[in-house]
Amino acid sequence: MPLLSAQAGKKLVETLTGPDGELLYHASYDVAPDNQLTLSSETWHQDELRQLNRQVQTGTLALGAENNALAAAKLVWDIIKDNKAVGKSADAKSSVLSAAATDPLDYENARDGVSGTYTWEVNDALTIFGKINYVTIKVRAEGKYAATPVAGSKAPAGHYLPDVYVNVTQCTVNFPCSASGSANLSNPANIGRGEVDTEIRVHAKLTASWLLQHFGITVGFRATGSGGFRLLGRE
Repeated sequence: MPLLSAQAGKKLVETLTGPDGELLYHASYDVAPDNQLTLSSETWHQDELRQLNRQVQTGTLALGAENNALAAAKLVWDIIKDNKAVGKSADAKSSVLSAAATDPLDYENARDGVSGTYTWEVNDALTIFGKINYVTIKVRAEGKYAATPVAGSKAPAGHYLPDVYVNVTQCTVNFPCSASGSANLSNPANIGRGEVDTEIRVHAKLTASWLLQHFGITVGFRATGSGGFRLLGRE
C-alpha cells in the first residue's frame, strides 16, 4: 500500500467509450507535484465528436435559435449537480414542437425512445493494484418521439418530439475529483418533405474537477421526430 500512495495520482487517463465498448476518445494528463495538470496526449476516434468539442472550446457552438415554425421548451438545463445525477423533472427536460401548439398534451401516438450510452471515465494511470477510478459517468438521450398533432390542432401534420431528456444512468465520483454537467439543444430543424419531421442535436457537457482545475468533454446526440434518438455520428 505505501507503493500505491507514492505512485498514484501522478498521471490521469481520460476515456470516452460507446455502447459497444468502442474507444471514441483517449487522453493522458501529467500531474505535477503541485497537482497542476498538463495534457500529454490526446486522440479522437470519432470525427463528429472531435469537431463538436472544438466548437465548445472555441465558443462557436450556438444554442437553438428562434424558429418561426418550431419551438423548443428549454435550451439549457443541468444534468449533474453536487456530484449527483439530476432527476427527471420539468426543469431537466425539453421538447421540440410546433410553435403553433407548444403543449405536449396536444400531441398523441408518441413512442418511447432511447439512444445508446456514452461512458466517460477518469482513471489513474497506475494499474498495478487494479483500476483506480476517479470519475465514471454514463449518459444517454431519451424521451418521446413520433408524436402527431391531435385532431383540430393548429400544428402542421408531422412527427414531433414532445419529450427530450438527457439521462445520467451512472455518476460515480471519488476524491479528489468532483463532477458537474449540463445539456443543451442546438439547431432545431424541419427535415421533412410534405409533413414536418423535427430534428435537433442534443449536447451533454461533462466536467470533472481535479482539486482546483477543470477539464471535460461534450458528447452529442441526434433526435428526429420520425426516427427517435441516436448517438452523434451513428445512424
